[in-house]
Amino acid sequence: MIKVDLSVQHPRKRMTLIQFILLFVGIFVGVVLIVSVALLLKWNSLTNIADNRNELKGLRDSLSLQKAEMTDYNSLRSRYNEIVAVRNESYIRLDDYSEILSMLNTRLEPGMRLISCRIDSDSAVAVCLSPSNVKVARYLETLSESEVLTFDRSEPQGSRGGLIEHRVVLRIP
Repeated sequence: MIKVDLSVQHPRKRMTLIQFILLFVGIFVGVVLIVSVALLLKWNSLTNIADNRNELKGLRDSLSLQKAEMTDYNSLRSRYNEIVAVRNESYIRLDDYSEILSMLNTRLEPGMRLISCRIDSDSAVAVCLSPSNVKVARYLETLSESEVLTFDRSEPQGSRGGLIEHRVVLRIP
């Protein structure tokens, strides 16, 4: 039997030194180009990150300043609210004092005069002139009928121009 070999035999060629160097240089240049492009892209990314970082630092400083300003504003606002509350309280107290002073004047018996008055938060001290102790007693009785004042004590202080001077102490409930 005859055997026929149809395969084509190729002689093995060995790379020459120049081909080997060219192949090495080509691969090296390709790798260097790829690495250069990657580093360039990375550098742009790092530059963008640095820019963003600086921008964020500016925003952080701005926000810190705004936060400090808001804290100052809130402090001022709370202080303002406290002052307004004290003012409103003072207006109410002033109205109460005005009512008490009006009551001390309007309830005087005929012939009596109110000389001075000092009103505190819990008491009122009035100095009045009266022709008699009975009129002072009636005056104190009419003042005690109101629920605004309660009688504490009355002290005669002497006389002035033929009238008896009384120091009347009243409690404000």
